[in-house]
Amino acid sequence: SEDLIDDEKVVLDRRGMDYEVTNNLAGLTLDWDLGEVQLKSVSGYLYQDDLNRDNDVDATPFLSLSNFQETARSLNGSGISAGDEDRIFVSQEFNLFGSLFDGDVDYTLGVYASDERIKDQVDGQTLTLGGWLGTTVTETGDVQLLPPSVVGSNNIRIVDFTSTSAAGFGQLIYNASDMWQFTVGGRWTWEEKKIDQRNFVTTAVAPEAPITREEMNALSDFQQPMVPLIDSPRLKDDESWTEFTPMGTVTMFMPDSWTNGFLNSGMLYLSYSEGFKAGGFTSFGPDRALPFDPETVKNTEFGFKLEMWDQRMRVNGALYSM
Repeated sequence: SEDLIDDEKVVLDRRGMDYEVTNNLAGLTLDWDLGEVQLKSVSGYLYQDDLNRDNDVDATPFLSLSNFQETARSLNGSGISAGDEDRIFVSQEFNLFGSLFDGDVDYTLGVYASDERIKDQVDGQTLTLGGWLGTTVTETGDVQLLPPSVVGSNNIRIVDFTSTSAAGFGQLIYNASDMWQFTVGGRWTWEEKKIDQRNFVTTAVAPEAPITREEMNALSDFQQPMVPLIDSPRLKDDESWTEFTPMGTVTMFMPDSWTNGFLNSGMLYLSYSEGFKAGGFTSFGPDRALPFDPETVKNTEFGFKLEMWDQRMRVNGALYSM
């Protein structure tokens, strides 16, 4: 829809949504052949900085809701460092692969850990440039300004998030015959989320008398004075979750008697698996961080994979319920 703004075919915002970030990524994978087993190490690193978010989402000519850069401008003008948000994420995983009973059983064992830290995320609402909002007096066309701490600049906060995760997992594949294969596995996961939120409020007082429209427009560059919120200057909370998620699959490989015509190879499978995504916190309001619960999924799936006509055609399909 942003492409249609110049043609005035849609009412969206005063300007397009800006989102800029510098991503620095690195990864390292190492493999060792230890004779009977193979060991793999997977390391990951992510650093994000130079973040610039400027969202204007009210479909009016004013820069308004969720205008993070305008909020950061007022915080910095009050001597409060803002706008230096960055994110660091590191992870490490080890996998062990091997076979037992002359290759009848293949196994995978693994452990995983990660740590994520988001620092100095500016949040809250700054309505219009300068943080002012008013109502028009019908008789004169003047503007009665509303208190900016209530409507113009509210829920102003700088938030740090921390997320730590650890997991252990394993999988066994039993090759019962050339036709049948059975797979079972599971993953135990522990996750902890923390929030550290600093709350601020503007001390600007709206004039009692209405002001002219021109005087209100001149407030677009007003620097809202920000101070820590007296009743709740800082908010901290943490939550942790553990979950075990199993999986199992039965696979049938089509015998030669089925694949001696146009069908070259094929397999059918029936699987069941569960998944888990940790909960967290929504930074909303100065009094408390709103926690949200983990997400879980249970999936049952039946599928097939076929190759035909001298492997010139492949057909895959599945029916599933989540």
